[in-house]
Amino acid sequence: IGLGIPAEPLFRSRDMLQGDMKKARKLLTKSYKEGNERAASYMATSYLMEDSTDVGVGKAMKWLLKVPDDSLSVRMLCEHYNDSNSIFFDKAKGDEYLFRAADMGDPRALFFTGRAYLNGERGVEIDRAKAMTCFQMAAQKREPNACYVVVACSFEYGIPDDETYEKLYRYACYADSMGIIDARKYIGLMKCMGKGTEYDPVRAAVLLSPFANAGDPLAMTTLGNLFLEGEGVQKDRGKALKYFKEAAAMDYVDAYYSLAMYYRCGKDRDIELAEKYAKRCYESCPDEYMYRRGYAMILMDEFRSFDVDKENYLTDYKVDSVLVDSLLLPGIALNELYALDYFVKRYISKERFAEAYDLAARIRYHKGVDDEMLGNSNRQLVMRAMINKPTPQNISFIKDRADRGDVVAQRVLGSYYYRKKKYKLAQHYYKLAIEQGDSAAKTELKYMEDVIKNM
Repeated sequence: IGLGIPAEPLFRSRDMLQGDMKKARKLLTKSYKEGNERAASYMATSYLMEDSTDVGVGKAMKWLLKVPDDSLSVRMLCEHYNDSNSIFFDKAKGDEYLFRAADMGDPRALFFTGRAYLNGERGVEIDRAKAMTCFQMAAQKREPNACYVVVACSFEYGIPDDETYEKLYRYACYADSMGIIDARKYIGLMKCMGKGTEYDPVRAAVLLSPFANAGDPLAMTTLGNLFLEGEGVQKDRGKALKYFKEAAAMDYVDAYYSLAMYYRCGKDRDIELAEKYAKRCYESCPDEYMYRRGYAMILMDEFRSFDVDKENYLTDYKVDSVLVDSLLLPGIALNELYALDYFVKRYISKERFAEAYDLAARIRYHKGVDDEMLGNSNRQLVMRAMINKPTPQNISFIKDRADRGDVVAQRVLGSYYYRKKKYKLAQHYYKLAIEQGDSAAKTELKYMEDVIKNM
């Protein structure tokens, strides 16, 4: 200890002290006099381990107050001031020292500070962003409770990306190894998804079953989907339905969605029930679950399209930017981005061309999209629809996008002016597109020039 060797292991249990507390304090005192402030915190620990009465706590507090800038000392002061059974109980001082310890980077203090921001405790207002920052900083320092909370919140409030899944799986495994049994639920969930770890539905079912049987809605819904598909367990639609309904009875959003999908197809197909549960899913989604609301809306609109007497949901519910943002989360899968085509085509059908174009463009430039044809084909679909209704407003809109460098708009205008026999304008827009490497524009321009030569 006097040579600067970490002293903490010496005080983790009474057995480690080997009964020589006097010698330990002598070494700690020497270390403290040589400038090692952490030695004062360990000195306080030695008194607490020897005597947990007010006398022992009093001696410990004297040492802790000697080093108010040591993070361990500050966190220990926080704990004693927050202990309602202690003669030193002082909630205001306890909170002050907690936030100081968190600012110093103490992992446990960061965890409790995160909890304060999450629940609006200790005189601070609810701030989920600050809470998650504190939890993530504590998790990086291997605070087990923070590791668990980061995993749980990540699944509750959004869709992690692939890189984040790997980190979440490590956090969940560490929290489990430190005795936080609930972390196994998320380990099972990630094994079921094949995210952050290998796809293993058999192991996922084993891990999720105890939680499902105890009435956890996430576990019931996930296990229900395994039974529905026969993945890792014997296929059993009856068990799947049972789990979905029990989770839905707890107003669990994903259970409503699973019920909508269950009744959407198969031998129990019932479009009326499917629409009912999709609507419940939509209306029950909190703001943090907007991506699920988007999927529910797609289902509702699909179900309503079976009945020509009903308007589609895009007129009943506003597809606002927040919902679209949630559907374009970084972690969204490519096949789910294709589902957004549904909204593009619905906008086109309602002649809401500007909104259709905007969504198509955002899909194209979303960082999760590897196939640029997805966004380009949607934009072309929008502009072809506008060209088929060549109002001055529509043509002006396409020209504006072409002037901003949209290669699809340039090619579409080239085609439009070719059909109008305005060949110079057609050639101008084709060449703009070709300059950006558009091979389709090059082919169309060559065809137009051959036609003109043979006229």
